[in-house]
Amino acid sequence: MTDDSLDSILLREWDPIDIADTSAARDEYKIYTKIIKSLLVRRTQKVEIAQTLFDIELDEMGLAGDFQRAHRVAERLLKLRT
Repeated sequence: MTDDSLDSILLREWDPIDIADTSAARDEYKIYTKIIKSLLVRRTQKVEIAQTLFDIELDEMGLAGDFQRAHRVAERLLKLRT
C-alpha cells in the first residue's frame, strides 16, 4: 500500500468535491492520505473507515456527505492492505 495508491483512490473514487478531472487539483486529497493510511495499518474495520471519510466530507469540507460512496470507497481501500 503506497501513498500514491491511496491518493489515487481518494481522487478517482471518493472525490466529494468533484475535482478528479482538474489536473491542478491532483494533490487536493493528499492531506487525508495519512489519516486513511493510519486506519488501514491499524486494521480498522470498513465501517470506521467509511465513517471517517463521511466525517471529512461533513466537518472538513462542509458538504452534505455521501455515506454510500464513503462505504464503497472504504471497501476499495481495504483491498489495498491485503
